[in-house]
Amino acid sequence: MNEKYIKLSDLQKIPIRADHYDKEHGNEHFIFGIETAIEYAESIAVDMPDIIRCQDCEYWANDVPDNYGICDRISESDYNATLYCRKDWFCGGAKRRDESDG
Repeated sequence: MNEKYIKLSDLQKIPIRADHYDKEHGNEHFIFGIETAIEYAESIAVDMPDIIRCQDCEYWANDVPDNYGICDRISESDYNATLYCRKDWFCGGAKRRDESDG
């Protein structure tokens, strides 16, 4: 299953809230539903690690066709192997490339 995650802080910015909506034309039940969904999201929120995709990693090198590249972290280690990886993959050993590196 492919999970999708959102930032809780972004969810909390929803402009339609119980303390901020058109009370004359708005539907109170709809507003309470929104409040309930946000309260539920706040109760199950977890800290997510920063995901660094291979293309944004300092170890990503040597673009090759079809969105693949070589991971220098693995390729230059004791494994004596060349690891080809897709630019949208990620791993636990990634380090974000400096913006100045391009």
